[in-house]
Amino acid sequence: MSTPHSHLHTRKRTYFGEFDAAPLLNWLNDPKRPVDVVEKLIRLHAQLLAGRLDADRKIRKFVAGVVMTRKIAVAPVLKTITVKRWECDWRMVGKLIPRQGLAFIRALHLADRGLLGRVRECGRKECSRWFYAKFPHQRFCSLHCQQRAFRDDPDWRRKHSEDVKRARHEARLLEKLSLGGGR
Repeated sequence: MSTPHSHLHTRKRTYFGEFDAAPLLNWLNDPKRPVDVVEKLIRLHAQLLAGRLDADRKIRKFVAGVVMTRKIAVAPVLKTITVKRWECDWRMVGKLIPRQGLAFIRALHLADRGLLGRVRECGRKECSRWFYAKFPHQRFCSLHCQQRAFRDDPDWRRKHSEDVKRARHEARLLEKLSLGGGR
């Protein structure tokens, strides 16, 4: 089946907050990174979403502690200066790896917009990849992980087995009726 002409030049759909989450996800999915302040901040936010009463206080204390001990700040660095334009680059200053600092700042930006809860770890235990949930009900990083998770579930396997048996039985009955054996 060919692609309709109207869809040939359409761009990939993007979702609010997805762009801000990209550096955060790059940091979280880096296999060489240690368990760090960024992941801990997201896990504290998950406690807040779960309704834990003391999560608010823990988050405030944690962020204040990170800012104080790591001396997080963003400083301007002028690259080129011309009559028409100044090119300014903003750099992380402090005791964090630059990518880690950017991820921490982006996590705070997403939290400010109410979108930090959409940064999630894949629901399939074997995957544990971080992703940005485009929809509130999304639990898996990809369709592949979603299908694998359901196929590995014993309840799903049992129900699927019963459905297949029922479908085969119904197909045999229909075949018998169509051949005239059911008169």
